[in-house]
Amino acid sequence: MSFIERITGLFDKHQRLPMLAVADTVDTPFEGDSFMRWFMFDEKVNRCVCINAGFATITSGFNTELQVTTAANTTGKKQEVFEEEIKRKYQPLLDFVNVINGKVNMDTTLFYSVIRVLVHGKMGWLILTNKDSTMQEPQKLVTLPIKVGKDSGLQPKLDKDREITSFEIPDEKVKGKPITYNLKQVLYFNYLDLLGDKQGLSSLYPVLQACQTRFDIRTIHYPKTLQRLWKMPIIAQVDTSGFEKTPEGYKKEQEFMDTLSKAVDSGNNFAVNKNIELKDITLHTELKDEILLEKSKGEEIVTQFGTAPFLVNQLSANYATATMEYDGFINGTVADLQRFLKRELEVQWYPLLMECFYAGNEKEFALAKSEVKIKHVWNPAKKLMSLKEMVEVADLLYNKGEGLCGKSPQHAAGVAGLNGLETLLINSEIKKEDTPV
Repeated sequence: MSFIERITGLFDKHQRLPMLAVADTVDTPFEGDSFMRWFMFDEKVNRCVCINAGFATITSGFNTELQVTTAANTTGKKQEVFEEEIKRKYQPLLDFVNVINGKVNMDTTLFYSVIRVLVHGKMGWLILTNKDSTMQEPQKLVTLPIKVGKDSGLQPKLDKDREITSFEIPDEKVKGKPITYNLKQVLYFNYLDLLGDKQGLSSLYPVLQACQTRFDIRTIHYPKTLQRLWKMPIIAQVDTSGFEKTPEGYKKEQEFMDTLSKAVDSGNNFAVNKNIELKDITLHTELKDEILLEKSKGEEIVTQFGTAPFLVNQLSANYATATMEYDGFINGTVADLQRFLKRELEVQWYPLLMECFYAGNEKEFALAKSEVKIKHVWNPAKKLMSLKEMVEVADLLYNKGEGLCGKSPQHAAGVAGLNGLETLLINSEIKKEDTPV
């Protein structure tokens, strides 16, 4: 049998191919920087990252101090008196540091830095200096492109001892060469440097699957489930014997079935002039199971970032539990981020500012380095102690913010730890029930 005979034989009525028409398909492409996309699109990730960054930086706030690094043994003075004299001597240096921190908005800079190191594992700032000043002090910090991995974005270049010697951006070139920066031009943070490659490690890795599941549930499963509650799947058996047994007829037959499938799936009335047999399929859809799955994946994200659950409107059992969660959050997650930032600033940023302050005077700079060190000191974290704060916690914990104005003020009072008020409210309800109508 020739090739033409085999092809045309496919359209013989006794050899008609089975055909299947589907109403629609869902395509969910997710290209580009998926780590930043999850931060942008998943509100649980966004909220946890921003809360962690906020509590570690802006909410706490910081000060700078002078630490005396030399002893008073050779002066004959008491160490306390000696240190006070040294601190007074270098007070202009500390004032200069505080002015520069204010000029570059260091609190906001650190807030954004924590967001990026949690999302990408690293963050880089280009230090723009005052060209008109002899000190060449920093006057602005500009974000540099950051992505997970070693292929694009800002990349640290290491020596044989795995110490950073310079930076480059391989995907941004000038005259065919990558853009490069020296150590004094970049303020660089890399978080969880477990591999020693100065790339850091994104905190999103363990919950990428959870993020994808939540995305699929919301964009695919929820709409489909809600749709199937009023529009059941239908199989249509169609008599297509009237179509010509040619490639053109086969194409028209396929188009007809596609149109019919969309009409049936629309949930609207439709009319045809062909013999059609419709069979509906009953599906048992449990929307609550999808809701529980999405909730559990959200809890997985909160656990990964170590955020106090009630700060993201996730119900805690009572005030005591919320207090314990909050203390764990402050002393664990927040303290860890603050130690990380403090270490990097004291190694990179403050020595650079000291060098700028003593620009052109090497002897004074060497003496200053031997006598003092600039320390980054975080303010103590805020505790949940006052009555107002206790009630605010109850508002967050109970009934999604209704708190003491909600349907059960007795329970909300107990959640807030206001035992006396809780007893009064309960007794009040008992008296109401005993009063004859």
